[in-house]
Amino acid sequence: YPPINKNIYSKSDSKIKTSGSGFLISTNGLVVTNYHVVENAEKIDVVFPEKGLTKSATIRIKDSKNDIAILELTDFSFSSYFSQPIPFVLNDANTIKVGEEVFTLGFPLGEMMGDKTRLSNGRINSLYGLQDDPRLFQISNPLQPGNSGGPLFNNNGELVGLVVSSLNAKYFYENVGIIPQNVNFAIKSIYLQNLISMMPEGDNILKRKNLVKQGKMEEQIEQLNPFVVQIKVY
Repeated sequence: YPPINKNIYSKSDSKIKTSGSGFLISTNGLVVTNYHVVENAEKIDVVFPEKGLTKSATIRIKDSKNDIAILELTDFSFSSYFSQPIPFVLNDANTIKVGEEVFTLGFPLGEMMGDKTRLSNGRINSLYGLQDDPRLFQISNPLQPGNSGGPLFNNNGELVGLVVSSLNAKYFYENVGIIPQNVNFAIKSIYLQNLISMMPEGDNILKRKNLVKQGKMEEQIEQLNPFVVQIKVY
């Protein structure tokens, strides 16, 4: 996504370049987002709206080819803010089927929409991205600038992907004469798993059990929301 118009931010955020979404994956303060969200950052803030918490962060590890970045929070104490463990696990992308219901939580349009997460649900339209790119799912979830880097969950509350992009409707209209409707993509979780496995804490992250309640989506969202963050880049 292109950077969000600075006019939507408050005066205190007047120096912001762009924003995106992300999620906490470990108790030692590792946060996942898209690399393109933080690529040109001089300063990165990670906001936990549910906790009224903002922490600065640095890039711990990146995969620019697959557009993934893992950030590390500064002076972060999990037990000081969370009484429950991180509930979700990373799903095996090979089990995902076309037509499966998925949902994402994030911060579309930055502060224009407020400081609470927004739900966007849909389905897996294809197991491949643009030009049959095998790294991506095509999803029907409506997305906006600011959703980039947000988590994509299935009905079990498992992380199946990382929201990455949407087709540029203006480009397609000017060059092809069509306006694509709701054609969006997510990076498959396996590429995030590969990155996590390279870190010392990788085993603990990848082997934890799924604690997300099974059944009502609203109960799952209530569990997941505290771990979804907004990324502000300066």
